[in-house]
Amino acid sequence: MSLFACGSTGSELTLIIGFRFERGITMKAHSIKEQIVAALSHPEAEDGLYFNNLIIVHEEEERPIVEGEETIILQVLDDMVGDGLVCVSGEGAQRIYSLVTQ
Repeated sequence: MSLFACGSTGSELTLIIGFRFERGITMKAHSIKEQIVAALSHPEAEDGLYFNNLIIVHEEEERPIVEGEETIILQVLDDMVGDGLVCVSGEGAQRIYSLVTQ
């Protein structure tokens, strides 16, 4: 996040907060990233989650859902894998996503 001074009126300074996300991730995608971290941090996701389990939560499940367009969610997941925040095992519909443990 960057902070830019854009003008002042008397003793009051007006600031614009500018956001810069790697690889062109928008603020909407940033929110999706936060939702993914919350879902994968939940105890129900201890062994990871299939993509469908990220976007669909059944009545008996308590983890948070990831809301957004599937293509954007998949792009954010791919970015998170590339950034080393999420690991993936399996392929295609059988891909399992989990948080990288520090």
